[in-house]
Amino acid sequence: MNEKPHCQGVNENAALVGASLDLAVAQAVRLSPQLRDGTVYVNGVRFSPSRDWADGGPLIECYRIRVQVLEAPWTGREVLWSAEFPAFGFEKQGFAHGWSSGPTPLVAAMRSLVEARGVYREAEHEGGGWSDADMREDLALVVELVRVAGIYHPLELHEVQALVQAAEIAGIPLAYRFKEKLDAARSSALSDDLAHLSALGVIRMRRDPGDSGMRYQAGGEAESYLRRYKDLLHRHTSTLHAVVQAIMG
Repeated sequence: MNEKPHCQGVNENAALVGASLDLAVAQAVRLSPQLRDGTVYVNGVRFSPSRDWADGGPLIECYRIRVQVLEAPWTGREVLWSAEFPAFGFEKQGFAHGWSSGPTPLVAAMRSLVEARGVYREAEHEGGGWSDADMREDLALVVELVRVAGIYHPLELHEVQALVQAAEIAGIPLAYRFKEKLDAARSSALSDDLAHLSALGVIRMRRDPGDSGMRYQAGGEAESYLRRYKDLLHRHTSTLHAVVQAIMG
C-alpha cells in the first residue's frame, strides 16, 4: 500500500522551494521520504505537495491551513500568497502556529506547515510547555479578557497586563505574580503565556508599522478554544466585562 499523507495530526522556511520543500513537508508529517534525482518519493511514489494539488491539497484540508492573496496582481507586482497554519487541535501532533508566504498557494501552504513544525520543536526544546498552555483553564479567562477588550482596539502589552492584574484583584481565579516596574506592574509569566497562545493561533500578536511594540487581539482559533471553557467563562462573565469596562472604557 502506498503511504500518502493522511491527517496525523525557522522563517528560513520561506526560502524552501521545489524538492527541498517537498522533502521538508514529508518529514514534517512524519512520512519516510527518499530523495532521488531531485525528486521526493514516499514508498516509491512521487510526492510533490508544493507543486501537485493531489499531494498538497489533502494536507491543506487536513490541517485547515488558511491561504490568501498577500500581494494582488493589480498592485503591479507578482502575485504573492500567504498561508497560516492554525495549530489549535494539532499541538499533540507536534505543530505550533506557523505563517509563511510564497509565489503559489501550494508553496505558501507547505512552507507554513514546515514552519509550524519547526516552531513547535524550538519551543519544546526550550521547555515551552505547549500542552500546559493548551490545558490550563485560567488561560481561557486571559483569552476572553483580550477578546472582549479587543473590541476597543488591539491591545498593547501594558494594557493586557493591566487587565489581568485588575481581574485578579476583582476575584478572577488567576495566579500571576506582578512585579512593580518604573511605569507599571509586569508579569513575565503572563508574557510567556501570551506567546504560547499566539503559537496556538488563539492570540494574535502583530507589530504595527512604525511601532516598536507588539499588539494583541483574539486570533483565528480563539472561538474554538473558548468554546471548551464556556461554563467557566459564564461563571465569570459579568466580572470580566466589568474589568474591561473599567480599564478600557
